Amino acid sequence: MRILIVDDETPARERLKRLLAGIEGAELVGEAEGGVQAVEMIEALSPDLVLLDIQMPGLDGFGVIESLQDPPPVIFVTAYPVRRTLADLAARLDPAAFFRTHRSAIVNLNRVQKVIPWFKGSHKLRLTTGA
Repeated sequence: MRILIVDDETPARERLKRLLAGIEGAELVGEAEGGVQAVEMIEALSPDLVLLDIQMPGLDGFGVIESLQDPPPVIFVTAYPVRRTLADLAARLDPAAFFRTHRSAIVNLNRVQKVIPWFKGSHKLRLTTGA
């Protein structure tokens, strides 16, 4: 899995690199120190996963996602208390491309391969990644 780290703080990037070093199959493809650089690197490198800081000067993590036409899977990382909620993020994302499937999940609809009927009117999603 090709991973990009995005954080404005060097110690945070170093810690994430150490954690990734112990994961088999994790390949660090780059590091970005800010949001604008992150957008450029995501578009150039097409990582499989982005470890993305939420609070950065200038373009924050939410702004990075909003700037991308087809964002890759993202894990938000931060050393600070987060005041924004998933509802705030959902409200900022394009509803034609993102759907809040659960109180703890937002799905990029471009990554949905199949909707599978499940129990009692619920559904499961099969993603293009196979998950």
